[in-house]
Amino acid sequence: MLPFLFLTMIEFIKKMLPTLPYDKKLHFGCSFIIAALAGLAGNVLGMTWLQAFYTGFGISIAAGFGKEYGDKINPANKWDWSDVLADAIGAGLGAGLACWI
Repeated sequence: MLPFLFLTMIEFIKKMLPTLPYDKKLHFGCSFIIAALAGLAGNVLGMTWLQAFYTGFGISIAAGFGKEYGDKINPANKWDWSDVLADAIGAGLGAGLACWI
């Protein structure tokens, strides 16, 4: 079911947000999936919905910050706060979906 949700989300982003750069769509999509998986794992482990949400959101944001830090220390790249914003939106929606299911 998760691959179907991922593909549906990607198609939605392609159609509804064509002006966003592809990079932001990838940040959103990856953060969404990470947060959804971590949130679902929290649900399976018996966490409350709020604990599962924070777990999914936190793990996803940590991955996003880690990726941006890698960009920062790469001489050919730079830190981009708009990538972090796309990560945060994807993480929030992914964790929210995991808690809603």
